[in-house]
Amino acid sequence: MINKCIYLRIRSKKGTKYGLCLKYNKKVSVYCKCEEIEYKKYKELIKKSKSQKELDNSRVESLFTNNLNKCYFCYNKKEHLHEVFYGKNRSNSIKYKLFIPVCNKHHRKCHNDIMLIDSLHKKGQVLFNINYPYLNFIDIFKENYL
Repeated sequence: MINKCIYLRIRSKKGTKYGLCLKYNKKVSVYCKCEEIEYKKYKELIKKSKSQKELDNSRVESLFTNNLNKCYFCYNKKEHLHEVFYGKNRSNSIKYKLFIPVCNKHHRKCHNDIMLIDSLHKKGQVLFNINYPYLNFIDIFKENYL
């Protein structure tokens, strides 16, 4: 594993990787073994707010499926709860139960496959309109997916 010395930079010449120590300005191993290693400082992760924790813990049922323990696509063990409308509409997705349980493989696919994202958005809007006929989807999510 490459250490995180603040002076170590990884360079490559003709396909061969080597380390460059900026402190001593010399070629070193990629696995820097300096006596005086100074490690990079990382920012602490932002902790979830109390209201966000409450929202996350309130997810006990979904409009998409009754079984939140199995992946929506392959029925393997669930590893994530994917909000169908993520980003600025994440909290609305949680509030209106528009999320699906997914495994790691399908969670990546939910973010990268445009066709899948589009079909989930359309199905989410249809389910929203069926379950909340008195609310206007476009007013809440600011977009029409149908």
